[in-house]
Amino acid sequence: MNPLVSVIVPNYNYAPYLDVRMESILNQTYPHFEVIILDDCSTDDSLAVLEKYRSHPKVAKVIVNETNSGSPFKQWEKGIREASGEIIWIAESDDTCSLDFLATLVPLYVAHDAVLAFCHSVLIDEQGQPFRENRQMHQVTSDVSMDGKAFIQQYLAFKNEVQNASCAIFSKQAAMAIDRHYMDFKGAGDWLFWIQLAERGPVSFASAACNHYRLHRNTTRQVVRSGLEFQEMKTIYEWLLEHQYLDERQFRQCRRDNLYLILSQDDIPLRVQKDLFRMWNASPLQIFILRLKLKLLCAYYGLK
Repeated sequence: MNPLVSVIVPNYNYAPYLDVRMESILNQTYPHFEVIILDDCSTDDSLAVLEKYRSHPKVAKVIVNETNSGSPFKQWEKGIREASGEIIWIAESDDTCSLDFLATLVPLYVAHDAVLAFCHSVLIDEQGQPFRENRQMHQVTSDVSMDGKAFIQQYLAFKNEVQNASCAIFSKQAAMAIDRHYMDFKGAGDWLFWIQLAERGPVSFASAACNHYRLHRNTTRQVVRSGLEFQEMKTIYEWLLEHQYLDERQFRQCRRDNLYLILSQDDIPLRVQKDLFRMWNASPLQIFILRLKLKLLCAYYGLK
């Protein structure tokens, strides 16, 4: 069985990486795919680059927004709705991959009747040079498939193990059936998307590092500095508690971990930090103790 894969390429101002990305898609060894390119009103040379691919037989659509959507997840939604394939791959325009990415994941997806399949990733820098593996499912050294709800409880309830959209393929039918609330998020919407997708069926993981996830070291982290990322994480933890993927003890652990994470971010303004502490109902004494523990841990491991 060789199902059609719809490859969604959402782009915004990533012209320098588009040729490498498109070639990594168009030369996949798995032949049954279409490509849908979405440009979110780029202001760089993206359109000139993308125009070269408009007539390629694998490119089904090139859709250019007249105004910026303001959300990557709105672009996800548009791409999913435009797709003809039963399987979706959101191939972020600044990433790249091995040419057997689909040949590795599609058979695993089909064999286990999965709604989501993803692979290990290698982080690359802005020049495309690998500098470390991305620690997704780092304790798993072979391909594995499991019940989706068990996957949430074991992996997704504490952090987003599917850390990059480019590493995953998923069911269009399942994606169309989930709550659209993830589109309201600015930073953590993908985490909620994977959680709600995994509720609908099995999840498979390929240990092969087929995805190359580009990390922009100098990218402005506005969503972090503004505190919005942590607010969204809290919303997801509360959702997980409400739906019984976390118990009260685990929720408290997530709260503590989130506070540690806030304290570890040097570029969050003090005013924003205080707002986030109030959000978690953390007292000054609790923050003092956590700050002290964090310093001791950093000293023990030789971190700054």
